[in-house]
Amino acid sequence: MKKILVADDTFHIRETVQELLTKEGYFVKTASSTDETWTMIQAWNPDLLLLDILIPGMDLTRFVEKINTVEGLKVLYLSVIKKFMAKRKQLLDLSDAIKGYIHKPFSVEDLLRKVEAVLSEE
Repeated sequence: MKKILVADDTFHIRETVQELLTKEGYFVKTASSTDETWTMIQAWNPDLLLLDILIPGMDLTRFVEKINTVEGLKVLYLSVIKKFMAKRKQLLDLSDAIKGYIHKPFSVEDLLRKVEAVLSEE
C-alpha cells in the first residue's frame, strides 16, 4: 500500500484529500506545517508528499532542499497559486522530486489522476 502525506494548513483540505485517497486504497497521514511535515517524513517515510506551497513554517526553497535529501520521496504541489506563477518563481524547478502541480480548487478526478500517475512512475 502506497503512503501519502498531505501537508496543508487548511483543515478541510487535509481531511477531504485524506478521505478521498484512503477510499482509493492509499495509506494517508496529514500535517499542517513544515515542521510537522518534516517530522512525519522522517518517521513514516511516505512515497508521495502533497505539499501546499504556502504551508506555514520554513521557507519553501529551504524546505524543498531538506526534502531533496530523502531518497525516493516524490512531491506534488497543492496550491491556490496559479501554475504559471509557480513556474515564473521557478518553484517547479527546485528539485527533481517535484513531479507536478495541482491547483486548488481541484477536481477529485484531477487529484486522483495525478497521484496515480506520479506513484506509478519508476
